[in-house]
Amino acid sequence: MLTEISAGQWRELIELALFFAQSEPWKWMDDSQVVGVLHPQTQEKAYCSVMGRESEFKALAIYPGREGWWSYLQINQEEADTDPNEIMYKQHCLVISFELRARADADDLALLRHAGLKDHDLKWIPSFRSYLPGFVPATPSGDEFQWLSLVLPQICVAVQEIHAGKHVVPEQGLDKEGRLLFRSIDPAIGDWQSAWLKPDPQANFSPPQAQLSEELAIAARAMPQTEDMWLVEEFFVPEPAEDQEGERAFFPRALLFFDIEMQEFRGMSLLHPDTWPAAVAESLVEMLLAQGRRPGQIVVSKKENLILLKPFCKALSIGIHLETTLDILPDLRDAVLEMWREQDAE
Repeated sequence: MLTEISAGQWRELIELALFFAQSEPWKWMDDSQVVGVLHPQTQEKAYCSVMGRESEFKALAIYPGREGWWSYLQINQEEADTDPNEIMYKQHCLVISFELRARADADDLALLRHAGLKDHDLKWIPSFRSYLPGFVPATPSGDEFQWLSLVLPQICVAVQEIHAGKHVVPEQGLDKEGRLLFRSIDPAIGDWQSAWLKPDPQANFSPPQAQLSEELAIAARAMPQTEDMWLVEEFFVPEPAEDQEGERAFFPRALLFFDIEMQEFRGMSLLHPDTWPAAVAESLVEMLLAQGRRPGQIVVSKKENLILLKPFCKALSIGIHLETTLDILPDLRDAVLEMWREQDAE
């Protein structure tokens, strides 16, 4: 876990994290009581959630910027029966978690020693991880470290003010005016203060859509259209891959056609997280060309995929509808995972 960040910088951050853990703010805060920090230079907002009140997992999750806020909102809107791994794959956040020393990760203990700290006397061992959609959790980058260094001391102040009764943070964090409690620098006094501010507006976000170039649309429309009904499904393959040595490992995103009537695959692509959703339409057309035809109907099991594929289906005169009662996804995931393992074994 050693990075270009100096040992002294790590030591300062670790000591702040230990101070946060020693106060045990999860005893009086819930993970839905979001508190923010406003970046004094960029005016970007970071959104923080204290975790551990109702679980053994003790942590501070920091969702930086608009993308982080959208990630938090999306995760908290997931259905109760959603695969927890799928939720993890979609996170865009920085997490400082705390493990009892007996259960601490060897890399986290090594980081303590690198920072010149002794772990034997500590109750909590902090762990710092960066989560990006589709990528394996990793050590924070230099830019992410700067976010952690900015946010953590302000959250330490905010949770103590909440504990002292200076602020009442409702569930979901928002007050009646739709504001969150933020730590920000007051330009009048040039120092940090707590104030209620509006979060980034949700209206700025919309689910992605697969856009099809006219060239690809012409090629796909030239194929005969059948009355078949094919399922389009996507999910993360739960085993990591690497493009090049030293690159951050990622979870490939499977995109597939499945013939519902014949119960067989009609094509599959494995996409890098950075190519989603830009490569979706092209990958689907390639699969259609390989089959030599296009179906009359496409079925999806998730609303986000309905939105994703509407422009694609409209361009190719393919009907599309949502069927949330489909229960084939676990079997499809197992089949793809088996193929993935067989490919690795060759």
